[in-house]
Amino acid sequence: MKAVVLAGGEGTRLKPLTYKRPKPLIPVAGRPCIDYVLRSLAASGFHEIIVTTAYLSDTLIKSIGDGLEYNASIVYSFEENPAGTAGAVRRVGMFIDDTFLVAMGDILCDVDFKALYDFHKRKGGVVTIALTDVEDPTQFGIVGLDSKGRIQKFKEKPRKEEAFSNLANAGIYVLEPEVLEFIPSDQKFDFSKDLFPKLLSKGLPLYGSRIDGVWMDIGRPHDLWKASMEVVRREGKPLRRAGVKSEGPVILDPAARVDEGVTIRGPCYVGANAILRSGRHRPRGQRDRGCRGDRRQRDLPRLRDRGGSANRLEHHRGHDDDSRGLAARERHGLPAAVRAFHSARPIAIRRATSARRNG
Repeated sequence: MKAVVLAGGEGTRLKPLTYKRPKPLIPVAGRPCIDYVLRSLAASGFHEIIVTTAYLSDTLIKSIGDGLEYNASIVYSFEENPAGTAGAVRRVGMFIDDTFLVAMGDILCDVDFKALYDFHKRKGGVVTIALTDVEDPTQFGIVGLDSKGRIQKFKEKPRKEEAFSNLANAGIYVLEPEVLEFIPSDQKFDFSKDLFPKLLSKGLPLYGSRIDGVWMDIGRPHDLWKASMEVVRREGKPLRRAGVKSEGPVILDPAARVDEGVTIRGPCYVGANAILRSGRHRPRGQRDRGCRGDRRQRDLPRLRDRGGSANRLEHHRGHDDDSRGLAARERHGLPAAVRAFHSARPIAIRRATSARRNG
């Protein structure tokens, strides 16, 4: 089964964290956000994956690699001129010949994609949209369903008085390839704002299905902190180390240093090269790499959880020299397994995985 992962986001609301890396690579409890999506896709049986890139694409490609780590074959496409979420998928339509799935690479997502795919096949529609319950529907695109799960109406980021549902579009779709014919090639076109209302107006069957598992937006700093803490709650364990006290779930990077006498109160993530010294305790929160004790680092943005504990995220100064994508001087730095194809179409980059498997 095939999937397309949209990973061209710049993450403007997360600046300065995204000065040196694209939003899909922002770490959530120590792992890039897109890593959760790719592993979940592979676990659900999607082993042919197309990743669309734009902002800092070379950084993204070097980080993800050829897909061998995910037991998948990964193809990359580069958009010099962003075409919107639906437009980006249309541009890779030559690789799509059957029912396929679309997911966002900059949303923390660990769900059963196969269950959504099977639901789509049972219903026989042209599109199935994954839905999730949200507390504040004004921040999302919402949908209204009939008793059979067929979508009746949409509303993008409604005002409070306009919200007819708390079922939000989760940015995960199962589509039939023929819907790509409704996406124009000469303009920016999005799924939720443009394509889905267009299909609905033509009477085509669209369905919605609630998803189980983890789905969290990381668009704002506090959202990112909440997502990290959710991962720690699900995957963390009390730290068992002589001379160190811990309460609640903890994820500790192997490269972190924790001195005897330190108390860590979970949920807490301690990143690579962080140093927690004797006499200190780490309250609920996140400690990213390069931090020492409780000393204040003036070049790090500070977040506060509701309990008032300081939580630090990495701060990267300045902009990348090649924020638009693969500069010629950088292409030679990519692994040998990467081949770049240049044409009038957007640049496509493919991983020669078969050679590496045989070698």
